[in-house]
Amino acid sequence: MNLNNLGNTLKKNNIEIPSVYRYLPKKYVDEFFSSGKLRLSAFSEFAKHNDEQRRDLQEGRLVFEIPIPSQQIAIRVRGGAGRKSYILSTSLREDIELMQAFRTDSYFKINNVIEFSMAIASKIMGCTNLKFGCCKYLRQRLIQRDMRMLTEKELEMISERKIDRTIIREISSRVLEDAIFIKLIQYSHQQEYRLTWHVNHEVHEPLYVECREAIQFCQRII
Repeated sequence: MNLNNLGNTLKKNNIEIPSVYRYLPKKYVDEFFSSGKLRLSAFSEFAKHNDEQRRDLQEGRLVFEIPIPSQQIAIRVRGGAGRKSYILSTSLREDIELMQAFRTDSYFKINNVIEFSMAIASKIMGCTNLKFGCCKYLRQRLIQRDMRMLTEKELEMISERKIDRTIIREISSRVLEDAIFIKLIQYSHQQEYRLTWHVNHEVHEPLYVECREAIQFCQRII
């Protein structure tokens, strides 16, 4: 995918993206505004945080069901979501209490999410696509899809009870993007808005980028 074409399409269609807020310790906000340095997380990192506001042992996991007459298919996707993505967590909520909940003492505002994300993408090797959006908060990591998402071949195999691992993988691949934006309801106060950059390789650790071009699209608040 040509990222410039993606950016032009978003702007041409007048896609409205809200301003968002990134909460960080002051030294990292200082660093960003002086050099453009930012830390992009890997999904595998969420289970390692000591801070309970950021730790999520189930991040990237999902159960989805396809209701079919006379049977119910439930497929569990374990850790598949975000394996080839970097992420920056932001919030729609500007609130000193939220800043304190994250145990930070500073934050900045991203005024233009599209241009900011495109600038960061230019610094990521192998970046193929980017997605951003609000997190969906659920009581459990369970979503449902109707039969229309299945191909004729898949429906036939299910009716004959011949569904196998290959079919499960094919179906699973279509819902992995949903898992990227799903969080448990106990985190709903964060009002998280996620920026994700997809790459052509698996991601197992955070990435530090320096992108001075991104600074112009941001505003320091504290």
